[in-house]
Amino acid sequence: MNPFLISGYKSPEYFDNKLVDNYRELVTSLQFKILKATAREKVVEKPYSNEFIRKYKLNSASSVKTSIEILLKKGILTQQHQEIYVNDLFFSMWLARQL
Repeated sequence: MNPFLISGYKSPEYFDNKLVDNYRELVTSLQFKILKATAREKVVEKPYSNEFIRKYKLNSASSVKTSIEILLKKGILTQQHQEIYVNDLFFSMWLARQL
């Protein structure tokens, strides 16, 4: 069945807004900001640096570290050596558009 023929079909913007709402329920506002910033950078070499924290108006380095650790445990972020990136490429692309 063609989804465009379904009664009550919603626009892509509706789904974008729903996705944002759902993700904001799963992560804190700081974690969401870190996800967006990481997606924008693609790979963050020094996520605890003052430069990264100031550029994206994040909290203190300790708060960023705790949030990143949680996002790593949830499998949303991946870390290789000191670099972090959003695990899912398509999700990362979507997040980068949210900035």
